[in-house]
Parts: sequence; C-alpha cells; structure tokens
Amino acid sequence: RVLLVLFAVGVRVLLVHFVVGVRVLLVLFVVGVRVLLVLFAVGVQVLLVLFAVGVWVLLVHFVVGVRVLLVLFVVALAQLLVEATRSEEWSQLILRMMVYSLI
Repeated sequence: RVLLVLFAVGVRVLLVHFVVGVRVLLVLFVVGVRVLLVLFAVGVQVLLVLFAVGVWVLLVHFVVGVRVLLVLFVVALAQLLVEATRSEEWSQLILRMMVYSLI
C-alpha cells in the first residue's frame, strides 16, 4: 500500500512538473516570437530611414554637381567669348552678364 501511494505521488509530481514545464516553454516561445517581431519591425524601420537618407544625400549631391557643372560651363563660355572679342568693353559687358545670370 505504501508503494502504491509513493508511486501515485511520484506520478502526480511528474505530471505537475511536465505541465509546468510545457507552460514555461510556451510562455518563452511566445515571448521569443514577440521579441523577434519587434526586432524585425525596428530593423525594417531603420533600413527605410537609411534608404531615405541615402536617396536624399544622392539627390543633394546630384543637384550640387549640376550647379557646379553649370557654373564651370558659364565660366568657360565667358572665357571663350572674351578671347573671341578681345575688346575690353565687350569682355566687361559679357562678364557682367554672366555674373548676373548666376545670381
């Protein structure tokens, strides 16, 4: 009779520990999935921000580059016109027009 009681108590303890273990594993699984989803969402947001910043930087550099090229083109054109005219009045007039067109 004592052995049966001990066996029943042992089986009950094992079942209780099994149920508690399964519950703990389920809770840890749910928490892990939530953490992974949060990290994924944060990672996607960071990637989108970095992409937007990269596109913005590229556009700014493109605009600045186009402006620099236009300025260099206008200066080169002014030099060509000055060389072509060789007249002081013409060269001053052309340079003033080029400077006013840049402003």
